[in-house]
Amino acid sequence: MKKTKKAKPKTKKIIKLSKKLAKKIKPFIGVPSVFVETKKVEVKPQTPIHDADYWLNRPEDDKHLDWNYSPSWIEGYWESYKHPHRNLILEALKEFEPFNLLELGCNVGPNLNLIRRNYSGIGLAGIDVDSRLIEIAKDKLKDVDFRVGNITKLPWDTQSFGAVLADAVLMYLNKDDVKLALDEIERVARKGVIIVDRFDESLEGVRNGDVYARNYTKLLEGRGFKVRTIKITKKQWPNSVGWAERGMCWVATKLE
Repeated sequence: MKKTKKAKPKTKKIIKLSKKLAKKIKPFIGVPSVFVETKKVEVKPQTPIHDADYWLNRPEDDKHLDWNYSPSWIEGYWESYKHPHRNLILEALKEFEPFNLLELGCNVGPNLNLIRRNYSGIGLAGIDVDSRLIEIAKDKLKDVDFRVGNITKLPWDTQSFGAVLADAVLMYLNKDDVKLALDEIERVARKGVIIVDRFDESLEGVRNGDVYARNYTKLLEGRGFKVRTIKITKKQWPNSVGWAERGMCWVATKLE
């Protein structure tokens, strides 16, 4: 009878590793190879929607700057009256002449500053949730009727204004609040509204970064407005992927 040769130490090591590997792959026998090795994908959390609480609690020394005109985000808003997209608003306002105007979410008043420079003597008003910003706006534009309040419930009478302006503000509202805001716009505007915002086919709104994008054409037409749209270009809103891709200016007039 032949004696079985003892396995060499190197062979023993290979056999041991083979048995260990067999135990590991046994549960996957018959399972498609795509499921055998799965890598964990790190999913980054969505940025928060900048609702009213964001603006009310935003620190004055916030290092994030919405505009690059000043080291202070508040002063940067005032200086941003020079931003090229605001020229679209001036051009659109020609459709409503003569007019008085209310701006929703006016901040410290960069749009109203620009409009005042181009339309002297007309009635202007603005509303914002942040009392700090309104106090600054009152100091800079003393002849404008500034109020602290929420745009879903405006403190002005029906048909108080020829035109209403909502520049990059409705995008912070959820689907319920945007309906209330549009109700108020329809109520206080005699002639029409200018909306600068981000477009999507959705009526309720889809996430686009830290804001919502919507189809304001259909939302306004459903309320009896005639709507004209102007696509915002990269030249009109430089250094912003979101605005270059989805930015739109809606000019909506009330039908007789």
